[in-house]
Amino acid sequence: MDAPTLIPDLERAARRAGVSVNDLCKQADVNRSTWQRWKKGLGEPKATSWTRLHELRSQYLGAA
Repeated sequence: MDAPTLIPDLERAARRAGVSVNDLCKQADVNRSTWQRWKKGLGEPKATSWTRLHELRSQYLGAA
């Protein structure tokens, strides 16, 4: 899964759990501007960020 696919998917899952994008960025330890660049396909997360994003996705999909 690439960042432009993962980021919106994660945002939707978090929203369903009542979590804002700002809070999601904080939980992922990512600056909001970096988040937006990834969402647009302008750069890719580093390995540690990918791991955290996938953990959060699993967390929120499990909460949905």
